Amino acid sequence: MKKKFTFRQKLSFKFDMLMSKGVVSKVIMLIALTVVFVLVFGILASIALGDFKGMVFWTSWKTLMYTLDPGNLDGAEGTVLYIGMMFVATLYGLFFTAVLIGLINDAISQKMDSLAKSRSTVIAEGHTVILGFNETTFIILHELFEANLNQKEKQTVIIMDDADSVEMNEKIAEFSSRSRTASNTKVYCRSGVIYDVDDLEKCSLTLSRAIIINSSDDFETTKAILACTSILNENPEDTESYTVAVVYHAENEDAARIAGNDGKNNDRLVMLPLQNTLARIAVHTSRQPGLSKVFTELFSFDGNEFYILDNELCFPRLYGRSIEEINRMLKAAVALGVFREGAGVLIDDPSSVTFQKGDRLIVLQDDDDPLLAEDAPAEPAKCPELKAIPTERSVCLVIGAKSITEDVLIEEPEYLSEGSKLIVADTHELVSKHITKDIASVYAEHGIGFEIEEVDDLYTRATVNRLMERHRPDSILMLGSGNDEGAREEDENMLKVLLYLKEYKEIHNCRLSITCQLNNVLDQKLATVISSDDFIISKHIAALLMTQIAQTRKVRQLFDVLLQSEGYEIYIEKAKGYVPTGRPIDLYTAMNAVSKQKKILIGIRQMQDGRLGDPVLNPRKYNEDGTLKQYTFGDEDCLVILAEEFSK
Repeated sequence: MKKKFTFRQKLSFKFDMLMSKGVVSKVIMLIALTVVFVLVFGILASIALGDFKGMVFWTSWKTLMYTLDPGNLDGAEGTVLYIGMMFVATLYGLFFTAVLIGLINDAISQKMDSLAKSRSTVIAEGHTVILGFNETTFIILHELFEANLNQKEKQTVIIMDDADSVEMNEKIAEFSSRSRTASNTKVYCRSGVIYDVDDLEKCSLTLSRAIIINSSDDFETTKAILACTSILNENPEDTESYTVAVVYHAENEDAARIAGNDGKNNDRLVMLPLQNTLARIAVHTSRQPGLSKVFTELFSFDGNEFYILDNELCFPRLYGRSIEEINRMLKAAVALGVFREGAGVLIDDPSSVTFQKGDRLIVLQDDDDPLLAEDAPAEPAKCPELKAIPTERSVCLVIGAKSITEDVLIEEPEYLSEGSKLIVADTHELVSKHITKDIASVYAEHGIGFEIEEVDDLYTRATVNRLMERHRPDSILMLGSGNDEGAREEDENMLKVLLYLKEYKEIHNCRLSITCQLNNVLDQKLATVISSDDFIISKHIAALLMTQIAQTRKVRQLFDVLLQSEGYEIYIEKAKGYVPTGRPIDLYTAMNAVSKQKKILIGIRQMQDGRLGDPVLNPRKYNEDGTLKQYTFGDEDCLVILAEEFSK
């Protein structure tokens, strides 16, 4: 049976429809109601005065005046009934005025809120676009603030997210007010879906310098890559912009890579496979305490950073010289190699790589100030020929079997000496899920022991103490999943283990190198109170790398060279294997001594107050008075070097 609606339901529905049409419809309804009120009261007032035909127009007019101006009732004359009716008209006038003012006020407020949401297209060129607003955004902004500080013109950054743009603006304004480097960067926020082509038009993508996709969800990242690529490829000859994105999980890398390439040799994507990158960093730092601080400085715009230079005043006197010679000429920088068209990044034996006209010079320096060089290479002092100190056999304990563990285990044998041993500890379920059975054969080929320790509850004091007593490791590597889901619990477990290890070290008075992968920067600050070892923050590393590549696309190739197991990598090794100890030498002499072993000196790490201090990259070569600065190295001091292989 067909349902029948009551008159009240129909009237209520019509009223709701009318009210939903906005402010204009509400004002029209209020005016219509007022017209009806005035006519009805005008007729009743003329009847009350006893002359309907002669006075109906006049009484209607007076009713309208009392309604529009409620304050003029003091001059009213007539019968008591007439004055009473005009009093009611005055009260209605108060209601009418209040409602009308309220509607107008609401309309203005809505318009102001709409304007505050900044829906227009940003008029900018050469800017950086950040798609996604989360905790990582502020790391990226900090780096961009630092990079833009010494630019001649004010730089622009556009942020888009489906969050409210007013809230984004407020948070960024608060962050900028606390930053000492934000003065040369203007930030605009726009609300929109980061993979909606129409919304992305607000960001002027085709005129941008680079687009950073800042999402922790790989599928959302892939959709954003696809949307950005479609916009950039509409008129490919009109834009040089490109997209920089991090893919957190290896199984999603192929889809993201395909989304960023239009199949016409016009690749619009620089993709960072974070799982593989973090695995390489974790392996490096697990055997070389302090190396995470080196990577953090190199990946950020704070302190020293990489530059690929193509036009400097000093280049004419550097052409034709080897990297070894150039490093004895540069006053405040270190040359690593060259970028050559068609060959890419060339970092090799510093005596064999020459800087030719047309090459770009890869340097490490404090800022992108003009490169300063002497007219001729400095003459180094004579040093005895030394040999790098090989690393001793060691035992490495990996706590946690995660998706990244397999990548770490594949890289680890390259950095362990023959006769060393590696143990992986976790539950049977996680070990079976993340570690393949044939990984042990890789270690056997290198003469390294491999063992899996299955435990029921990994993150307890009893389990940690049992693992320490049984294996007596020299280094510990704690791995995380890198997922937002469960990140808090994961960090809590890591902090608990760090506390147990701190207690164990104090009781047994043992030296122990600890590398820990955390998810949250605040947790990392707490962890440094417990231990002074290395900490890898997944999202932090991702943000730093994306920002560097967004500023200089070619630097991605440099990072690939430095992080892969083949070719030249960054190591921290004993200084006594390269330079004489106990006597002062200048840095040119130290660099020359390292070059003789086909390596490049990029930093030092010396003892301070009985313990190794933080690594110092690109240390000063001259004193304030212009004389050569002297360094005295001890037996425990270290050098940060670029070398083809770890000294085993």
